[in-house]
Amino acid sequence: MSTVECQAWWNDNALYIEPEVRNAFNRAYFAALDHRTLLESGRGAGTDHKPIEDNMRLVLSLGDVIMRAVALPSLTEQETKTAGAQVPRKTSEVDT
Repeated sequence: MSTVECQAWWNDNALYIEPEVRNAFNRAYFAALDHRTLLESGRGAGTDHKPIEDNMRLVLSLGDVIMRAVALPSLTEQETKTAGAQVPRKTSEVDT
């Protein structure tokens, strides 16, 4: 996704997402912008690549944050018990 696409997505969706996702998106967006500079500065022999790895991990972690935010809660024990039970039909329902 390009930075222009990210900005458009942000403009269209920021109002509707959880605060944790907004914060993670913001951090990942700016980390992605910095990534090329980090790669270029880390090209030398003996250079510590941990900042590059940490930065990329930050970018990639956004997906997990989004998935947690949109995940549905697990069924309760009672819901699990009744999930397989047949729901009685109303007498006004007619088989077709």
